[in-house]
Amino acid sequence: MVRALMQLRPTSARSRGGAHEYRARGLAMITVPHKNFETLTLIRQSWTDVRIAIIGATGLAVRGHPPPRRSDDVDLAIAVEPEALRDLRSRLQPAGWEQERRMPHRWRHYRRGLRIDVVPAGSDPGAVSEYTLSPGLTLDVRGLDVALRSREDVEVACEGDTSNTVIAPTPPLAVLMLLKMIAYVDKPSIREKDASDVGRVMQSYVTEDDERRWDPPLSSVYEEDFKGACALGLDMQEHLTDEYRKIVEAFMDDSGARGALDRMSPVEDAGNAIARAFYVGLEFAQR
Repeated sequence: MVRALMQLRPTSARSRGGAHEYRARGLAMITVPHKNFETLTLIRQSWTDVRIAIIGATGLAVRGHPPPRRSDDVDLAIAVEPEALRDLRSRLQPAGWEQERRMPHRWRHYRRGLRIDVVPAGSDPGAVSEYTLSPGLTLDVRGLDVALRSREDVEVACEGDTSNTVIAPTPPLAVLMLLKMIAYVDKPSIREKDASDVGRVMQSYVTEDDERRWDPPLSSVYEEDFKGACALGLDMQEHLTDEYRKIVEAFMDDSGARGALDRMSPVEDAGNAIARAFYVGLEFAQR
């Protein structure tokens, strides 16, 4: 199990809200908003025997990179066939969840104001690229096989009460970024926020005390603001099939995506340089 910990800078008073033991070590447990925490708790109680992975905005929060747009929804990848979504009714409804009629993958807990999107990856994740759940509703499930395979049990705390924790099975940050890239390449005209999320995460992907910055390939990237892009490319290597690598390359070579990366960077006209730094990491030959 992984405890979601965040290295604090000595002057970071804002981050010193963790439990006492983590403050003593200079670390703070990652927290998630109350509604997300409540949803994660209900999910853990309802599905004890199903392979799941927390993705989307809540997955980013669990990994210490919450998006600026706060979301009370939880996106969940699950290793079942679409037909099995009906079987979830017997598990969820006793807890107060109701299934939306026109969006069979979406469940709401109206009394508590909670929502989850349950994305079926199939009983053999990776075997298909999309599922049609209802007329006009087709979900792209590429990348969910990687998310389910790489997920780790991460312990996170409730915002405002770090003594209250829950286990959230969540993929590594590099895999969450892969899902963002897949979403953008699938529908670039309406998924610019996913490209922006990739750029935002790149800016904080490498912390000041990360020793990797002094070793290849990061040491070959001289601009500090681009080292995160290089590290992301390096960490993404092990998760890429040939198909997913082509998608990642399509994302990095897309002018719209590079524009989003540029807008997220404090360096002017940085899109192309960020892409080059990413490729340095992606193509680095590891021993």
